Amino acid sequence: SSSSHSKNILEASAISVAVMARLLVGCVVMGAMYAVLTCVMSLLAPADTVFLPVQSGKEATRRQMVQAVAASAAALGSKAAWADNQGERLRAMKLWGPDVLKLKDAVEAGDLKKVLANDLKIKYLTTYWRNNKADFKEMTQLYEGIMEAAYADNKEKVQELYGKYISRRELDAFSKLPPADTFHMTNPDASMSTR
Repeated sequence: SSSSHSKNILEASAISVAVMARLLVGCVVMGAMYAVLTCVMSLLAPADTVFLPVQSGKEATRRQMVQAVAASAAALGSKAAWADNQGERLRAMKLWGPDVLKLKDAVEAGDLKKVLANDLKIKYLTTYWRNNKADFKEMTQLYEGIMEAAYADNKEKVQELYGKYISRRELDAFSKLPPADTFHMTNPDASMSTR
Protein backbone atom coordinates (compact mmCIF):
# COMPACT_ATOMS: atom_id res chain seq x y z
CA SER A 1 0.00 0.00 0.00
CA SER A 2 1.03 3.61 -0.47
CA SER A 3 1.03 4.35 3.29
CA SER A 4 3.62 1.63 3.99
CA HIS A 5 5.70 2.91 1.07
CA SER A 6 5.54 6.46 2.50
CA LYS A 7 6.47 5.09 5.91
CA ASN A 8 9.53 3.34 4.42
CA ILE A 9 10.61 6.55 2.69
CA LEU A 10 10.25 8.51 5.94
CA GLU A 11 12.27 5.89 7.83
CA ALA A 12 15.05 6.01 5.22
CA SER A 13 15.16 9.82 5.27
CA ALA A 14 15.22 9.81 9.10
CA ILE A 15 18.18 7.46 8.99
CA SER A 16 20.06 9.65 6.50
CA VAL A 17 19.35 12.74 8.65
CA ALA A 18 20.76 10.91 11.67
CA VAL A 19 23.88 9.95 9.70
CA MET A 20 24.37 13.55 8.55
CA ALA A 21 23.92 14.80 12.12
CA ARG A 22 26.64 12.42 13.34
CA LEU A 23 28.90 13.58 10.50
CA LEU A 24 28.33 17.23 11.43
CA VAL A 25 29.13 16.54 15.08
CA GLY A 26 32.32 14.72 14.03
CA CYS A 27 33.39 17.67 11.86
CA VAL A 28 32.73 20.17 14.67
CA VAL A 29 34.71 18.03 17.13
CA MET A 30 37.63 17.72 14.71
CA GLY A 31 37.61 21.50 14.11
CA ALA A 32 37.58 22.17 17.84
CA MET A 33 40.45 19.71 18.35
CA TYR A 34 42.44 21.48 15.64
CA ALA A 35 41.84 24.88 17.25
CA VAL A 36 42.83 23.62 20.72
CA LEU A 37 45.94 21.84 19.44
CA THR A 38 46.99 24.90 17.43
CA CYS A 39 46.69 27.10 20.54
CA VAL A 40 48.61 24.59 22.66
CA MET A 41 51.37 24.33 20.04
CA SER A 42 51.72 28.11 19.88
CA LEU A 43 51.99 28.34 23.68
CA LEU A 44 54.59 25.59 23.95
CA ALA A 45 56.76 26.67 21.03
CA PRO A 46 59.63 29.12 21.47
CA ALA A 47 58.75 32.68 20.45
CA ASP A 48 60.79 32.59 17.26
CA THR A 49 59.28 29.29 16.08
CA VAL A 50 55.59 29.77 16.71
CA PHE A 51 53.68 26.94 15.02
CA LEU A 52 57.00 25.22 14.23
CA PRO A 53 58.04 23.31 17.35
CA VAL A 54 61.37 21.55 17.24
CA GLN A 55 61.10 17.74 17.20
CA SER A 56 64.09 15.50 17.83
CA GLY A 57 66.63 17.98 16.55
CA LYS A 58 64.73 18.86 13.37
CA GLU A 59 62.34 21.64 12.64
CA ALA A 60 58.95 20.49 11.47
CA THR A 61 57.30 22.50 8.73
CA ARG A 62 53.89 23.96 9.22
CA ARG A 63 52.49 21.51 6.66
CA GLN A 64 53.91 18.54 8.62
CA MET A 65 52.41 19.91 11.83
CA VAL A 66 48.97 20.37 10.24
CA GLN A 67 49.15 16.87 8.77
CA ALA A 68 50.05 15.43 12.18
CA VAL A 69 47.15 17.25 13.83
CA ALA A 70 44.75 16.15 11.09
CA ALA A 71 45.92 12.55 11.33
CA SER A 72 45.53 12.47 15.10
CA ALA A 73 42.09 14.09 14.87
CA ALA A 74 41.01 11.56 12.26
CA ALA A 75 42.33 8.69 14.37
CA LEU A 76 40.57 9.93 17.48
CA GLY A 77 37.33 10.64 15.66
CA SER A 78 37.02 7.34 13.81
CA LYS A 79 35.26 4.28 15.09
CA ALA A 80 37.21 1.04 15.20
CA ALA A 81 34.23 -0.90 13.88
CA TRP A 82 33.92 1.44 10.89
CA ALA A 83 37.59 1.00 10.06
CA ASP A 84 37.42 -2.79 10.37
CA ASN A 85 34.10 -3.49 8.82
CA GLN A 86 32.55 -2.07 5.70
CA GLY A 87 30.02 -4.88 5.60
CA GLU A 88 32.28 -7.59 4.17
CA ARG A 89 31.74 -9.91 7.13
CA LEU A 90 27.97 -9.74 6.95
CA ARG A 91 28.04 -10.08 3.18
CA ALA A 92 30.15 -13.23 3.51
CA MET A 93 27.67 -14.64 6.03
CA LYS A 94 24.67 -13.75 3.86
CA LEU A 95 26.19 -15.11 0.64
CA TRP A 96 27.90 -18.29 1.82
CA GLY A 97 26.26 -19.11 5.17
CA PRO A 98 23.05 -20.61 3.77
CA ASP A 99 24.94 -22.84 1.30
CA VAL A 100 27.33 -24.10 3.98
CA LEU A 101 24.44 -24.78 6.37
CA LYS A 102 22.60 -26.70 3.61
CA LEU A 103 25.53 -29.14 3.46
CA LYS A 104 24.39 -30.66 6.78
CA ASP A 105 22.31 -33.38 5.12
CA ALA A 106 25.10 -34.24 2.68
CA VAL A 107 27.64 -34.46 5.52
CA GLU A 108 25.35 -36.69 7.58
CA ALA A 109 24.76 -38.92 4.53
CA GLY A 110 28.51 -39.13 3.89
CA ASP A 111 28.33 -37.41 0.48
CA LEU A 112 31.90 -36.12 0.44
CA LYS A 113 31.74 -35.21 -3.27
CA LYS A 114 29.18 -32.54 -2.43
CA VAL A 115 31.39 -31.28 0.40
CA LEU A 116 34.38 -31.07 -1.95
CA ALA A 117 32.24 -29.32 -4.58
CA ASN A 118 31.47 -26.62 -1.98
CA ASP A 119 35.10 -26.11 -0.97
CA LEU A 120 35.20 -22.46 -2.03
CA LYS A 121 31.92 -21.64 -0.29
CA ILE A 122 33.27 -22.90 3.01
CA LYS A 123 36.55 -21.10 2.40
CA TYR A 124 34.77 -17.82 1.60
CA LEU A 125 32.52 -18.15 4.65
CA THR A 126 35.62 -18.60 6.80
CA THR A 127 36.63 -15.02 5.88
CA TYR A 128 33.78 -13.86 8.14
CA TRP A 129 36.18 -14.31 11.08
CA ARG A 130 39.24 -12.65 9.49
CA ASN A 131 39.16 -9.54 11.73
CA ASN A 132 39.73 -11.65 14.85
CA LYS A 133 43.03 -13.54 14.61
CA ALA A 134 42.16 -16.27 17.14
CA ASP A 135 38.72 -16.98 15.66
CA PHE A 136 40.05 -16.85 12.10
CA LYS A 137 42.84 -19.29 12.96
CA GLU A 138 40.35 -21.68 14.61
CA MET A 139 37.88 -21.54 11.72
CA THR A 140 40.64 -21.87 9.11
CA GLN A 141 41.90 -24.99 10.89
CA LEU A 142 38.39 -26.43 10.90
CA TYR A 143 37.95 -25.61 7.20
CA GLU A 144 41.29 -27.15 6.27
CA GLY A 145 40.53 -30.20 8.43
CA ILE A 146 37.17 -30.67 6.73
CA MET A 147 38.74 -30.51 3.27
CA GLU A 148 41.67 -32.80 4.16
CA ALA A 149 39.30 -35.35 5.68
CA ALA A 150 37.02 -35.13 2.64
CA TYR A 151 39.95 -35.73 0.27
CA ALA A 152 41.02 -38.68 2.45
CA ASP A 153 37.43 -40.03 2.31
CA ASN A 154 37.15 -39.94 6.12
CA LYS A 155 33.41 -39.44 6.63
CA GLU A 156 33.49 -39.55 10.43
CA LYS A 157 36.18 -36.84 10.64
CA VAL A 158 34.28 -34.64 8.20
CA GLN A 159 31.10 -35.03 10.27
CA GLU A 160 32.98 -34.17 13.49
CA LEU A 161 34.74 -31.09 12.09
CA TYR A 162 31.70 -29.86 10.15
CA GLY A 163 29.65 -30.16 13.35
CA LYS A 164 32.18 -27.98 15.15
CA TYR A 165 32.24 -25.52 12.23
CA ILE A 166 28.49 -24.94 12.09
CA SER A 167 28.12 -24.90 15.88
CA ARG A 168 29.99 -21.58 16.09
CA ARG A 169 27.77 -19.03 17.85
CA GLU A 170 27.62 -16.73 14.80
CA LEU A 171 26.59 -19.48 12.39
CA ASP A 172 24.19 -20.95 14.93
CA ALA A 173 22.51 -17.57 15.43
CA PHE A 174 22.43 -16.98 11.66
CA SER A 175 20.75 -20.34 11.06
CA LYS A 176 17.90 -19.35 13.40
CA LEU A 177 17.13 -16.01 11.73
CA PRO A 178 13.89 -15.66 9.74
CA PRO A 179 14.24 -15.00 6.00
CA ALA A 180 14.78 -11.33 5.12
CA ASP A 181 11.80 -9.31 3.90
CA THR A 182 12.86 -8.01 0.51
CA PHE A 183 9.51 -6.51 -0.51
CA HIS A 184 10.06 -3.43 -2.74
CA MET A 185 13.81 -3.96 -2.78
CA THR A 186 15.70 -4.55 -6.01
CA ASN A 187 18.96 -5.11 -4.10
CA PRO A 188 18.66 -6.12 -0.42
CA ASP A 189 22.35 -5.34 0.17
CA ALA A 190 21.81 -1.72 -0.88
CA SER A 191 19.10 -1.12 1.72
CA MET A 192 19.77 1.72 4.15
CA SER A 193 17.84 0.05 6.93
CA THR A 194 17.51 -3.39 8.37
CA ARG A 195 14.16 -4.97 7.72
